[in-house]
Amino acid sequence: MRSLCHRRVWLPGALAIAGIALLGYHAGGRARRPGGRNLTAEQCAALYDREVRPLLASRCVRCHGSKRRAGGLRVDSIAAMREGGDSGPAIVPRNIEQSPLLSRVAEHDMPRGAPPLTRQETILLARWVHNGALGNDPEIKPAAEHWAFQPPRALTVPSIHDDEVYNPIDAFIARARARAGLTRHNPPAGRSLLLRRVAIDLTGLPPTADDYRHFLADRSADAYEKAVESLLASPRYAERWARHCMDVWRYSSHDGRKAPKQITYGSEHIWRWRDYLIRALLADAGLDRIIIDMLAGDEASPGDVHALAATGYLARSFNLLDRNLWLTNTVDHAGRAFLGLSLGCARCHDHKFDTISQREYYQFRAFFEPHEIVTDDAHRLAHARDGESQLTYVLSGGNPRLPNKHLTIEPGVPKALGVIEPPKRIDLPEDGERTSSGRRLALARWLVADDNPLTARVIVNHVWQRHFGRGLVETTDEFGVRGKPPSHPELLDWLAVHFRASGWSLKWLHRLIVTSATYRMSSSTRDMADARRADPDNRWHWRYTPRRMEAEAVRDGVLHLAGALDTAVGGPDETTELAESSLRRSLYLRASRVDRVAFLDIFDAPRVDECYRRTESIVPQQALALMNSTFAWRNAERIALSLPDSAWERIATKALPAERAASRGRASGVVRSRAEPDGVFLLILGRAGTDDELESCGEFLREQARLLCAAGASDPARRARIYLVHALLNHNDFVTVR
Repeated sequence: MRSLCHRRVWLPGALAIAGIALLGYHAGGRARRPGGRNLTAEQCAALYDREVRPLLASRCVRCHGSKRRAGGLRVDSIAAMREGGDSGPAIVPRNIEQSPLLSRVAEHDMPRGAPPLTRQETILLARWVHNGALGNDPEIKPAAEHWAFQPPRALTVPSIHDDEVYNPIDAFIARARARAGLTRHNPPAGRSLLLRRVAIDLTGLPPTADDYRHFLADRSADAYEKAVESLLASPRYAERWARHCMDVWRYSSHDGRKAPKQITYGSEHIWRWRDYLIRALLADAGLDRIIIDMLAGDEASPGDVHALAATGYLARSFNLLDRNLWLTNTVDHAGRAFLGLSLGCARCHDHKFDTISQREYYQFRAFFEPHEIVTDDAHRLAHARDGESQLTYVLSGGNPRLPNKHLTIEPGVPKALGVIEPPKRIDLPEDGERTSSGRRLALARWLVADDNPLTARVIVNHVWQRHFGRGLVETTDEFGVRGKPPSHPELLDWLAVHFRASGWSLKWLHRLIVTSATYRMSSSTRDMADARRADPDNRWHWRYTPRRMEAEAVRDGVLHLAGALDTAVGGPDETTELAESSLRRSLYLRASRVDRVAFLDIFDAPRVDECYRRTESIVPQQALALMNSTFAWRNAERIALSLPDSAWERIATKALPAERAASRGRASGVVRSRAEPDGVFLLILGRAGTDDELESCGEFLREQARLLCAAGASDPARRARIYLVHALLNHNDFVTVR
């Protein structure tokens, strides 16, 4: 909609006559209405509430509201319309000739790019103005008062009388569930499925037969908690959650193979940053320290090689040929990753939704302006440091060719988010008596300060999303006005406050989440028809939501069950040419814009440009990859050959007639439960096979062995087992976390 300030000429007399004729006013100036009388004050106010305000909200507020004020004008309140915009008041009560809003809609000049208001709608507006433009304005909160811009609150945990409230998470969830009218929720999941769920969530790998055997044999009250601690202490945990961090922080293998010294989007040594993350997460270094090291390790810990390696986060965005693009990517994704805000929307003009001005965008950019990327081949490092002094200007329309050099921009943060300590220059004696601006260190410390309203919330939300499939704030990289509000705002605030109090400990947060009753619930929908109807998307957590495993977990899980996974930690990325035969975890395989591993891509591997939330597709290629690939067949054979004969006993006996099976079981002394630790089903699917499944598998083994024998195959029984394992790897339950 074109704003009122864009009118070229306004001729009051002519417009008044045209307006009177069009809007249906008679010579006396009285608004036509049933009975021909003017409205009382109460009637005028009621007309505004009932018809005028909804009309303005649906047709005009898109361009003239709190999110966007074209021409400086808002029409979402009477006070704002009377105050007007750049061209003065939009309405003058009881004077339609002096109310530009009416003339614009009468001439079909507004709303721009949309159908004009109807004759009845324009008469409605004129009638309201003519009778005094009265009404009750709703309370309008400035965008700066948006929930995400307020500090998280240290709330009291609700008092809930429920035997299945294990920790504060459950109390908040139970209260929200009750408020939504949900009176029932699922019971806990079976022990074997729960172990598989938490093992995959924390380490990205399913349990082995030994893991199941040990856990199912432990009947102590804290058996599950002990299993959680063991998983958190494993290097596999650090690798798993480093991969999640690499998603959000945009890890990319170096993308400059033709000219390694002229790196673009990464470096041949960028893997050192990945290894820093693994090491830090295993040691449970606070996320606040990790953020400081990534943004300003060279300033926070001069001479510390590990801290320098962390600044690979900045090296990842380096672009030799276009510094403006390099800094644009750095600023935009720092805003989304650490603040959950689309700062990039203010690069060309004031943000249309959040209270972030164009100038504030360039103030944020000024923190990064001086830095450069240095490649140190001797230490195999690509790291950040401050170079020569660089000035920051506002770019007109975001165009790097149009800087406003009349005003130099100093570093700062959006006013809506608080204040920041001014940067202080830092001496770097370890680097030849150099100094650094201290800008990035000031920014990093502000990001993790207690009075920053966003960073802790954003991190907590990312972790929740990866455990439950959906964040408490569903728009994980958009906490601003355009984003969705949190489903459980009190829980989000409580977690953010206590996460900071824990020392920004990621392990503390994992431990709290996975030991909650909310996390431990069954994923079944059986006997929960009322809940399914009331909350089909499981927004209120009446069950655990199943989800497809990520690409890396599928590939690594197959190798792990086959006993073939290389458990060496760290080191350079392996090339995509070796991916098919490589036994390394997937996070060690090269991934850039031009280097992709086909198997991982089929299962929705993250894109290196951005991946704040993984996609989850279901396509035929996924089934074909597990059905036909050499990788799947090779590891099915490894799994089948690694299983002892006892693992096949239940399938074999189930395939026999009942009397023979019973006698064979008595003769061998074999007595097994449905969740036998070394069972084929339990190992691959995390559960015991049903009677029907076991019977079908027994028949399959027997028939395949007969056919293979007839074909002259050697060891037909062994090959039949390989075929069955391969079939189970293609089962939906294998690629699903339940």
